[in-house]
Amino acid sequence: MLTSNAHNSDDEYREEFLVATREGDVQKVEELLSKGVDPNVKDENGHARPETVWSSSKAETKPAEVKAARLAVAKVIVKGLPASPGVAYGKAKVCPTLEDAKRLMRMGDILVTKMTDPDWVPYMRLASAIVTDEGGITAHAAIVSRELGIPCIVETRVATMVMKTGEYYTVDARAGIVYEGYVEDLLGRKEEPASASLSILGVECPGLCVGEWGRLHVRLRGSGTASLSLEGDVEWLDPGRVMLSGEAVIEVRVRSKTSGELPVRVVAKSPSGEDSRIVWLKAEERAGKCPVCGAPVEPGAKYCWNCGAKLS
Repeated sequence: MLTSNAHNSDDEYREEFLVATREGDVQKVEELLSKGVDPNVKDENGHARPETVWSSSKAETKPAEVKAARLAVAKVIVKGLPASPGVAYGKAKVCPTLEDAKRLMRMGDILVTKMTDPDWVPYMRLASAIVTDEGGITAHAAIVSRELGIPCIVETRVATMVMKTGEYYTVDARAGIVYEGYVEDLLGRKEEPASASLSILGVECPGLCVGEWGRLHVRLRGSGTASLSLEGDVEWLDPGRVMLSGEAVIEVRVRSKTSGELPVRVVAKSPSGEDSRIVWLKAEERAGKCPVCGAPVEPGAKYCWNCGAKLS
């Protein structure tokens, strides 16, 4: 009786295998092979199907074929021109204007915009990847991305229209493709932090204007509750205690009273440990305006460059 059941099971698996190979169901073929199905199984007429048989020679390349098959079903959001190689995963921030970037961008986000110029560099430094509607491999976004080592895709034409702020994407800048969500075959399996000890992974600040509140972004890794503090010639607002479970980006509001480069020590504390990092914040005087013609004037200027009016 046991022999009969085993035989029936083998016949069932054989039929499933033939159907799966005929339909190109890679996942089902993998599952049946793991159950011991003969990869050289023949059909009901006793003939092998050369186009679907998983022979021993084909098995050598199976992992690559399986990966290609999985990528083939991953949802492609947009395609463009690879401008700086690499693969990244993150939350998209669609920023048609510089003001949008200033308001939305956080460390690790994917910057999605029409095109960039030198004024965008502080926000490009925050990005894990950059995707633009326009430009080529010699465009500003492409050149700066390569200098920063950030994956970049340009000339997508429609990225700002089809990618959504707050949604997560995988950017494959080697192939010039943006996928929806987390693509494991490009990024690897998501892993929990190897250690629960607290650590500061990075600190970024797009730039400060004297007397105005700016944002400092601190990327932490750890578990449990943590607190942040700043030491240096700046004012800052306590973000309060934060709960960590892996990596997180914490925003700290900061303000400088003087211009120049200011050394600031960022301190993170939790029950599992403490970490600190010294960063240099750059604070600049905000350009004033001529009271006569309204043209922007540099701090300390005595005369307006546009109309010649004397400045107080």
